[in-house]
Amino acid sequence: MQDRAELKPGRDLSITLAICAVAALAIFTTPAATFPILHTILNTGIALVTVVLSLLFWDLGWRTGGTLVRFTAILYAVVGFLLTLRRPASPSRTSSEPDPGAPAGASP
Repeated sequence: MQDRAELKPGRDLSITLAICAVAALAIFTTPAATFPILHTILNTGIALVTVVLSLLFWDLGWRTGGTLVRFTAILYAVVGFLLTLRRPASPSRTSSEPDPGAPAGASP
């Protein structure tokens, strides 16, 4: 017996929008003191997605023999590499600096 699942784009779209709304709510309600950490997490996520897309395009180019797809994969790989170099070079708060979210008079 074969089970054939039908596509339900309306349901899938509503689930995706709900997940995006929850993520946006979590991001926009985050206190300002944790934004440097949030920025690091988002940068890491973007770099990982870029590298995964690069591997996907490389595999697609290898299977189809498409040169343009392989060049796109190389481009994404270079961008992913540059994104990983960007984060350590970004300024970050050190332990000697005061925590902006800490109460007045608190020591680090």
